[in-house]
Amino acid sequence: MQRDQVVLNALGFWHEYSAILNLMGRYEAGALVLSAFALRDGWTPEDITSYDRSPRPYSQAQGAMLLDRGLELWPTSTTTPDGEPDPRNEVHYDVVVTTDSTLVPDEVLTGTKEEKKRGRARLRSVFDPILDLWET
Repeated sequence: MQRDQVVLNALGFWHEYSAILNLMGRYEAGALVLSAFALRDGWTPEDITSYDRSPRPYSQAQGAMLLDRGLELWPTSTTTPDGEPDPRNEVHYDVVVTTDSTLVPDEVLTGTKEEKKRGRARLRSVFDPILDLWET
Protein backbone atom coordinates (compact mmCIF):
# COMPACT_ATOMS: atom_id res chain seq x y z
CA MET A 1 0.00 0.00 0.00
CA GLN A 2 1.41 3.38 -0.99
CA ARG A 3 0.62 5.31 2.17
CA ASP A 4 1.64 8.70 0.81
CA GLN A 5 -0.75 8.16 -2.10
CA VAL A 6 -3.55 7.27 0.33
CA VAL A 7 -3.00 10.61 2.11
CA LEU A 8 -2.91 12.50 -1.21
CA ASN A 9 -6.16 10.86 -2.33
CA ALA A 10 -7.85 11.80 0.95
CA LEU A 11 -6.62 15.39 0.70
CA GLY A 12 -8.12 15.67 -2.77
CA PHE A 13 -11.61 15.28 -1.32
CA TRP A 14 -11.15 17.18 1.99
CA HIS A 15 -13.44 20.13 1.21
CA GLU A 16 -16.14 18.02 -0.45
CA TYR A 17 -17.07 16.60 2.95
CA SER A 18 -17.88 19.98 4.54
CA ALA A 19 -21.42 19.91 3.07
CA ILE A 20 -22.02 16.39 4.45
CA LEU A 21 -20.74 17.45 7.87
CA ASN A 22 -22.97 20.53 7.84
CA LEU A 23 -26.01 18.34 7.09
CA MET A 24 -25.06 16.24 10.11
CA GLY A 25 -25.00 19.36 12.29
CA ARG A 26 -21.23 19.28 12.46
CA TYR A 27 -19.50 22.35 11.14
CA GLU A 28 -15.99 21.09 10.52
CA ALA A 29 -14.20 22.29 7.40
CA GLY A 30 -13.88 18.83 5.89
CA ALA A 31 -12.97 15.21 6.43
CA LEU A 32 -10.15 12.88 5.50
CA VAL A 33 -11.52 9.46 4.65
CA LEU A 34 -10.51 6.06 3.36
CA SER A 35 -12.82 4.43 0.87
CA ALA A 36 -13.86 0.92 1.90
CA PHE A 37 -16.23 -1.84 0.83
CA ALA A 38 -18.11 -4.32 3.01
CA LEU A 39 -17.69 -7.97 2.12
CA ARG A 40 -20.96 -9.85 2.30
CA ASP A 41 -23.07 -12.25 0.27
CA GLY A 42 -22.66 -11.41 -3.38
CA TRP A 43 -19.67 -9.16 -2.78
CA THR A 44 -16.38 -11.02 -2.62
CA PRO A 45 -13.01 -9.27 -2.89
CA GLU A 46 -12.88 -10.39 -6.51
CA ASP A 47 -16.34 -8.92 -7.21
CA ILE A 48 -15.39 -5.60 -5.66
CA THR A 49 -12.04 -5.23 -7.43
CA SER A 50 -13.44 -6.37 -10.79
CA TYR A 51 -14.95 -2.89 -11.23
CA ASP A 52 -11.61 -1.10 -10.88
CA ARG A 53 -10.19 0.16 -14.16
CA SER A 54 -6.65 -0.38 -12.98
CA PRO A 55 -5.32 -2.75 -10.35
CA ARG A 56 -5.15 -1.32 -6.85
CA PRO A 57 -3.75 -2.81 -3.68
CA TYR A 58 -6.38 -4.67 -1.74
CA SER A 59 -6.42 -5.35 1.98
CA GLN A 60 -9.01 -6.14 4.65
CA ALA A 61 -9.96 -4.89 8.08
CA GLN A 62 -12.83 -5.95 10.34
CA GLY A 63 -15.55 -3.29 10.53
CA ALA A 64 -16.10 -4.00 14.23
CA MET A 65 -12.42 -3.39 14.91
CA LEU A 66 -12.60 -0.01 13.14
CA LEU A 67 -15.67 0.97 15.16
CA ASP A 68 -14.02 -0.22 18.39
CA ARG A 69 -11.16 2.20 17.65
CA GLY A 70 -13.68 5.04 17.53
CA LEU A 71 -13.67 5.42 13.77
CA GLU A 72 -16.86 6.41 11.99
CA LEU A 73 -18.10 4.46 8.96
CA TRP A 74 -20.30 6.49 6.62
CA PRO A 75 -22.31 4.72 3.91
CA THR A 76 -21.63 6.80 0.81
CA SER A 77 -22.34 6.67 -2.90
CA THR A 78 -19.73 7.22 -5.56
CA THR A 79 -19.70 7.43 -9.32
CA THR A 80 -17.65 5.71 -11.98
CA PRO A 81 -15.18 7.70 -14.10
CA ASP A 82 -18.02 7.87 -16.67
CA GLY A 83 -20.28 9.63 -14.15
CA GLU A 84 -22.57 6.65 -13.60
CA PRO A 85 -23.50 5.39 -10.10
CA ASP A 86 -20.93 2.85 -8.97
CA PRO A 87 -22.53 -0.62 -8.84
CA ARG A 88 -20.72 -1.18 -5.51
CA ASN A 89 -22.56 1.67 -3.76
CA GLU A 90 -24.63 -0.76 -1.68
CA VAL A 91 -21.41 -1.90 0.04
CA HIS A 92 -19.38 1.34 -0.11
CA TYR A 93 -18.35 3.17 3.06
CA ASP A 94 -16.01 5.97 3.96
CA VAL A 95 -13.86 5.38 7.02
CA VAL A 96 -13.44 8.78 8.66
CA VAL A 97 -9.81 9.28 9.63
CA THR A 98 -10.21 12.82 10.95
CA THR A 99 -12.24 16.01 10.68
CA ASP A 100 -9.60 18.03 12.55
CA SER A 101 -8.99 21.10 10.37
CA THR A 102 -5.82 21.98 12.29
CA LEU A 103 -4.25 18.96 10.55
CA VAL A 104 -5.15 20.31 7.11
CA PRO A 105 -4.16 23.98 7.03
CA ASP A 106 -4.27 25.72 3.65
CA GLU A 107 -0.56 25.21 3.01
CA VAL A 108 -1.07 21.43 2.95
CA LEU A 109 -3.44 21.91 0.01
CA THR A 110 -1.98 24.94 -1.78
CA GLY A 111 1.45 25.65 -0.28
CA THR A 112 4.91 25.24 -1.62
CA LYS A 113 6.26 21.79 -2.39
CA GLU A 114 8.10 21.77 0.95
CA GLU A 115 5.01 22.90 2.93
CA LYS A 116 2.91 20.18 1.29
CA LYS A 117 5.57 17.58 2.07
CA ARG A 118 5.70 18.61 5.76
CA GLY A 119 1.91 18.57 5.92
CA ARG A 120 1.69 15.07 4.44
CA ALA A 121 4.27 13.84 6.95
CA ARG A 122 2.15 15.27 9.79
CA LEU A 123 -0.93 13.55 8.36
CA ARG A 124 0.88 10.23 8.08
CA SER A 125 1.10 10.21 11.88
CA VAL A 126 -2.72 10.17 11.91
CA PHE A 127 -3.19 7.77 8.99
CA ASP A 128 -0.52 5.18 9.80
CA PRO A 129 -2.10 3.74 12.98
CA ILE A 130 -5.38 3.34 11.09
CA LEU A 131 -3.76 1.85 8.00
CA ASP A 132 -1.96 -0.60 10.29
CA LEU A 133 -5.37 -2.12 11.07
CA TRP A 134 -5.63 -3.42 7.51
CA GLU A 135 -4.12 -6.74 6.58
CA THR A 136 -1.84 -6.65 3.58
